[in-house]
Amino acid sequence: MTSAAFLPPVQAPPHDPRAMTLGSENQWRMATLDGLYVHTPSGNLCLDASAATRRTLTEKNGSFGGLVAPTNLGLTSGGDVFLIDRRKGRLLRFDRCECRFEPLRAHFAEVSNST
Repeated sequence: MTSAAFLPPVQAPPHDPRAMTLGSENQWRMATLDGLYVHTPSGNLCLDASAATRRTLTEKNGSFGGLVAPTNLGLTSGGDVFLIDRRKGRLLRFDRCECRFEPLRAHFAEVSNST
């Protein structure tokens, strides 16, 4: 048996006497501060990234702020957009008229019926 088994447990909120929840119940109010926000799911107080380190879509190197196209998306030279639906295992084509992705098999059926 290690000595860690004999140590008291590490205190954590809400039982940690050094921790305190900030809120209206103990007269703390959120002030408007630049770059400071409360992360809603966890309730943690966070600092925003410095403006000097933020990436923008208009970077001079053309990287669009580090945005990367999804790996399941494809574009043709004609402007068609194809998407692989990994969950259902099918190939979809973006229908510009309907403004939605349609299964590619339905598209081939329409083409073969019209000829």
